[in-house]
Amino acid sequence: MRVPATSIKREAIGIWREWGAVMASLAILAGCLGLLVAPAVAQTGGQGAIQGTVADSTGAVVPNATITALNQDSGVVTTRVSSSAGVYTISPIIPGTYTVTATAAGFQSFKQQNLVVDALKVTGLNVTLTVGNTSETVTVTEAPPALDTTNATLGGVIENSTYTNLPLQMNGQQRDPTAFATLLPGAQSQGSARAPIIGGTGNYIAEVYVDGLPTTTANQQGDNRVVSNSIPVEAIDQFQVVTSVPGAEYQGAGALNFTIKSGGNQYHGTAAAYVRNTIFDTWGFSAPALTQQDANGNTIKAPKPVEH
Repeated sequence: MRVPATSIKREAIGIWREWGAVMASLAILAGCLGLLVAPAVAQTGGQGAIQGTVADSTGAVVPNATITALNQDSGVVTTRVSSSAGVYTISPIIPGTYTVTATAAGFQSFKQQNLVVDALKVTGLNVTLTVGNTSETVTVTEAPPALDTTNATLGGVIENSTYTNLPLQMNGQQRDPTAFATLLPGAQSQGSARAPIIGGTGNYIAEVYVDGLPTTTANQQGDNRVVSNSIPVEAIDQFQVVTSVPGAEYQGAGALNFTIKSGGNQYHGTAAAYVRNTIFDTWGFSAPALTQQDANGNTIKAPKPVEH
């Protein structure tokens, strides 16, 4: 029995229409999922981010609000607009201290000063606007709590102003900015390890980043010499240690990121004088108990090592 060509053609057209309807439905579903997921994710790219919602005093979201982040050191301004759900994301931005301003028609302006943004971190800031004249501004000068409400990542940040005032063990080498990573909980030094061992995993497993860029070479991962041999302590603005499982954008069992200083509008620098005289050295733990023999073969207490 021979089937007419017109029937085959009609069946093919029907199949293509059904397939097109399925693909259109999938596209709409993917778009909806994208709208749901997008506000929860802010890619920092080795830098920082600010994320939150804009709402009024009743809790209703405020769409199309203008949010501006001003870097207090460099004067760089970054502007974003809140979505229909009142969500805004400012990413990526250079780590530093920011003044965040939010404005919307029919509301008083909101200004948050002294908001500290760290690298590898999404800093949360929810804004509440009050009904009133736009020319009126509600200013908050105190920095908000440093509690990270955007994710459950474990780790810590050490600023340059903190670790440059700590003693650096030299051992005949240059001053090493990676020497303090083991001060954070979950990071430890072990034997010949280059980078700290994160969470008791193992050597050469953690990843070392500079401004979010991995320093992995063709034959080695987790080698801190890229930083310790090339970047002086004064050039590092801050470093971050991620001791929990890093996000998908990072690799390794734990991550260390060193953020280079970005400068500001004012000239600044460092003047240092280093005294290497051994008169300031300690004997060590066992040195006071050391003994030696004099010319007559008697055992006597050893003097303090020669000073110069």
